[in-house]
Amino acid sequence: PSSTLLGMLGLAPTPGSGNPMLGRGGIVLLYGVQHAPIVFITMRAGLSRVPRDLVEAARSCGARPLGVLRTIVLPVLRPYVVAAAALAFVSGVGNFGIPALLGMPVNYLTLPTLIYQDLSSFGPSVLPQIAALSVLVGALALTGMV
Repeated sequence: PSSTLLGMLGLAPTPGSGNPMLGRGGIVLLYGVQHAPIVFITMRAGLSRVPRDLVEAARSCGARPLGVLRTIVLPVLRPYVVAAAALAFVSGVGNFGIPALLGMPVNYLTLPTLIYQDLSSFGPSVLPQIAALSVLVGALALTGMV
């Protein structure tokens, strides 16, 4: 797919080339876009807990901004960073839509799309295999929550 506007800017892919959004790069990009609000809200809550008087006291005593970040801000934000990462990870592990739309056309499978593909094949050994993959997804999600 080529666009006149992108062609004028020199950003259009060559005619006949594949869609650059299909595959791993597009999935990672859209996961980032989808999970950015979750991470933002969590980090915003953490930043509201940073004691401003400590930051101001450190700055007035001559601490550099990087030192204030390392000694005051990051220790307060550590639980929020872990929570944001866990929420984004757990949300991404079970996501079916993005990998199905961007990965399956180029045969790039994630666990949810692999489960769907196996389940739609209707073979005799499908259910035990699907159950094992589902347990794996659950274990990965629990790992992200712990």
